[in-house]
Amino acid sequence: MRIKSWKILRVDLTEREINDEEIHIEKLKQYLGGSGIGAKILYDETSAITNTLGPENILIFMTGIFTGSFVPSSGRHSVISKSPLTGIYGESDIGGPGRLR
Repeated sequence: MRIKSWKILRVDLTEREINDEEIHIEKLKQYLGGSGIGAKILYDETSAITNTLGPENILIFMTGIFTGSFVPSSGRHSVISKSPLTGIYGESDIGGPGRLR
């Protein structure tokens, strides 16, 4: 089975809206999975003046491209945001060994 696109879920707590968005394979190849796409979204949707503790900052949860497969260490995900500590990019990676046989 070949992946043609990825779907991400956008949750706006201020407006109380939930929408899904499709990311096509070309973008997946260009930014290589969850951390890369999360970094691109953060870059596109925040700026130098974004208040890190304000509602305009975004919190991104992304899985990797091998999540759910038998690839070792594929059971991981990233949390990405503009860091309140540094005022720039912040990322945390979480997960385990992946899918067990």
